[in-house]
Amino acid sequence: MIDFTGTPKIETERLILRKFEMTDVQCAFDHWLSDERVADNRINPAHKSVSETIERVSKIVTQYENKEFCYWAIELKETGELIGEIDLYDFDSATDNCEVSYSLGHRWWNQGYGTEALGAIVEFVFKTMNIHKIAAAHNTDNPASGRIMRKVGMEQEGVIRHMIRNSKNQYKDCAVYGLLKEEYTKNHTTDYQCILKLNDKTIGTISTVTKVQLMNALNKSWSLKSSSKWSFDNPAKGQCGVTSLVVQDTLGGEIQKTRLAEGWHYYNVIDHARCDFTESQFSESINYEDIPSNREEAFMDTNLNQYNYLKNSVEVQLSKLSK
Repeated sequence: MIDFTGTPKIETERLILRKFEMTDVQCAFDHWLSDERVADNRINPAHKSVSETIERVSKIVTQYENKEFCYWAIELKETGELIGEIDLYDFDSATDNCEVSYSLGHRWWNQGYGTEALGAIVEFVFKTMNIHKIAAAHNTDNPASGRIMRKVGMEQEGVIRHMIRNSKNQYKDCAVYGLLKEEYTKNHTTDYQCILKLNDKTIGTISTVTKVQLMNALNKSWSLKSSSKWSFDNPAKGQCGVTSLVVQDTLGGEIQKTRLAEGWHYYNVIDHARCDFTESQFSESINYEDIPSNREEAFMDTNLNQYNYLKNSVEVQLSKLSK
């Protein structure tokens, strides 16, 4: 049986998931509901006027008295900015299954916020709501959303042709993903939940760190100093070799590689699990070959200055966890 608790406040390292308020209308309109780039991945069209957003947010707010209504605004802890939304729906009392959907403002894409928010909701549904299975879907021409689903442990179960028709009267094929409670409990390999050992010297009195914390440290450290291909819109671009080295320095494990059109792509294997911290640089899913590699090969993708910069910067970011 599903244990409904409504829409409680949920906090992660960088985010606050909370109920919408009417004061959120302008931010929701400005940050994603009026953006065609976001609307392309939704069924409903982009809002043309704030009055549409007022109507939508009002409809959400009035449903919070219903304990079976689960709809969160996504807020940045550091700045208080509203950056998106995430909700649970289609609860099935016969199976205890449900579905999840989410949207983020374009300004906050490719920064790990989607993974962090979805990871928090996945943990919530299994640990608090007693959900048996959570499912999600994304347009096949939006593979970045699929990467978010995979990072929290969901597996692709198939593709449904012409699953939706968007506001532009375009039919869209959708990739369908799912995660069972037993899989979540057994594996604990998601970016949000998995605990990784760290060198005590690196982070002072802290002896563990989540993958999200490590990903945050890398996101804050990547720059033109670690790869000449870096850009604000794609910070992970060209960072695979140097990142795999720094991750191995910190967490141990192995380095593996996969052949892509533009050359070798390097990543890590830790505790028998693939950890690709630079996967977000690609617009399409990777067909991993998992070819054994080593530090010497990974170093051919970078240089000593880039390596020293990234290693030192990541150590500084992780050291802040103990303060």
